Amino acid sequence: HAAWIAAHLAEAEQNRASRQEWLKRILFLGREYPVRRWAQREVCLSKANLYLPELDSPEKERRKVAAWYRAQAQVRLPRRTQFWAGKMQKNYRQVRISSARKRWGSCTGEGVISFSWRLLQAPPAAVDYVIIHELTHLLEPGHNQRFYHFMDHFLPEWRAVRAAMREW
Repeated sequence: HAAWIAAHLAEAEQNRASRQEWLKRILFLGREYPVRRWAQREVCLSKANLYLPELDSPEKERRKVAAWYRAQAQVRLPRRTQFWAGKMQKNYRQVRISSARKRWGSCTGEGVISFSWRLLQAPPAAVDYVIIHELTHLLEPGHNQRFYHFMDHFLPEWRAVRAAMREW
């Protein structure tokens, strides 16, 4: 089983290297910030850098950054959702923050909107697109002509934003 073991060790090393690479630069609202280490216990974003406490493992650092993103999402995404709901004159019940990896957002028929904290890595236009998309589902549950009519009305450039997100 030497070949299998060697292949898995190589894969583990590649994963470790990519995790460390991930912690060199952080995306926030579409902008890349170099990560700097500092003696404080909390993550802090300045105009130029993201400051991260030096922890004893990359995994602990990843969790610290994920918790920071989640905290940012819990403040920013409900606020932005409220802004767009006012413009669209549509009420929703609640905004939840998830850790979804493959879905930016979702909406239930009861008006509960969920966003992945990972959405805050995307540019502001993409954040608005996802918020408007989910709020539009409160007007039209399906992806049909009426849904896209509402999207055209509230965000005429949505197609270009969605295309850019697929490249991102």
